[in-house]
Amino acid sequence: MLIRLTRKELYDRVWAEPIQKLSKEYGLSDVGLAKICHRYNIPVPPRGYWARQQAGKRVSKPSLPPEGPKGYGDEVRLPGPSTQPPEPVAPPVPPHPLIAAESDPANTISVPEDLRIRHDLLRSTREYWRIVQRPNFRWEVKLPDHININVRKLTQERSLRLLQALFTALELRGHKVGLGDRGQIQVRVLDEHCELFVRERQRQVLSERPKKTEKSPAFESTRPYDLAHTGELELRIEWRFGKQTCGTGRSDRLKHSSMMLWCAC
Repeated sequence: MLIRLTRKELYDRVWAEPIQKLSKEYGLSDVGLAKICHRYNIPVPPRGYWARQQAGKRVSKPSLPPEGPKGYGDEVRLPGPSTQPPEPVAPPVPPHPLIAAESDPANTISVPEDLRIRHDLLRSTREYWRIVQRPNFRWEVKLPDHININVRKLTQERSLRLLQALFTALELRGHKVGLGDRGQIQVRVLDEHCELFVRERQRQVLSERPKKTEKSPAFESTRPYDLAHTGELELRIEWRFGKQTCGTGRSDRLKHSSMMLWCAC
């Protein structure tokens, strides 16, 4: 809808309200309306004009030049707001029933303190730890299948309990859990594969080692900090097009435990 105004009418409107608001009425951006005013030699309020006016400060308003640039005349034509109907918004796609179920707080996966390790893969992982921690261990012996879990010894049993609860919940939902060639956990969810990795988070702490002297070993670390385990477990989920991380605090409650289900979907 074309809008016709004289230079004086547009000048009065520009100085009556902010150009950011007025431009929408004319179907333009604030920058576009300012360019048209400049083209027709119509002064516009400078930046900060309306803020100063609202604060009660003195502001100046330049007068309208009597004539516009040569060849433009006194009439200004503006496009006006669009009369086309807005594009219909598609209704949101409902989530998969499995994902909807996992969003229910009643289905949160928790880890009881007295949970026993029953899954074969976790039992063989615990047996692997027992073998390699023996003082007379030799690497040439055949080792049981095991998951690569990057945690300290103090956190091993807790990480197994967490995975036992997770594996049980997955298998009850009809998903499959297996072992990958890099010791990663492989899960099949809704015909998609994802991989899980477990580690204990670490943080930097100031080093307590003595200052280096001439008698110190040549290859002794000079870093001002060390890495210390925090007791917080992290579950990294990787799939074909990315990865996601969730974790626990110092308790055995897995935050966002349903993440794995929608990551693979």
